[in-house]
Amino acid sequence: MKSKDIRELALRLYNDGCSGNEIHRSLRGLISRRTIFYGLKLLKVTGAIALQDPSGCPRLIRSKDLIQKPSKKLNVSRSTIRPIIKDDLGYKAYVKLWARKNIGKSMTKQILFSDEKRIDFGGIYNRQNEKIYAATRDEADEKGAVHHKAKFPAGVMVWVEVCSQGITRPVIIENGTIDSDRYIADILPVALKDGTQMLGNEFIFQQDGAKPHTAKNT
Repeated sequence: MKSKDIRELALRLYNDGCSGNEIHRSLRGLISRRTIFYGLKLLKVTGAIALQDPSGCPRLIRSKDLIQKPSKKLNVSRSTIRPIIKDDLGYKAYVKLWARKNIGKSMTKQILFSDEKRIDFGGIYNRQNEKIYAATRDEADEKGAVHHKAKFPAGVMVWVEVCSQGITRPVIIENGTIDSDRYIADILPVALKDGTQMLGNEFIFQQDGAKPHTAKNT
């Protein structure tokens, strides 16, 4: 982005009564806070503002923030700001492609994904699909529209892994929940054995941020 464009945006925000911090927040990713305050200091002394292009690697700019923040500060619509960003400044909206660029197809085939799910014995109730047509609510209730479910239904915790080669053996925890001790004793050995059988000695084991997964003893 040209320093002239940055200077004009910063100067307009300053003339609208914005402070240095407010200007920095509005132009986040375009220029550093230090440069903005230095430019405002020169403006007060010389009557002109000089801002240089940000040095170093280009920063990631969120297109939504880039449009909304100046739009609110300048009291103009998003449709007015958008042509300035696209045509005058030459910005384009880019999606995040880190995984696609840094993880090859061969690597994805070596990932062992894991997850757990509690299954209640009381059955599954989906209010969007299970409907009864009737003239009144009472008539619908008589036809079985009331679903009864225990407050604390019995159930089991099921843990399983999937990968490019298939599904591992499920681990069923009948009593209680999966804490770090049970995770280490009952689940990780299955993950290691089945993962090695399907993917070989080198594979990536994926787990989420649940407490048993991130505990120190794990």
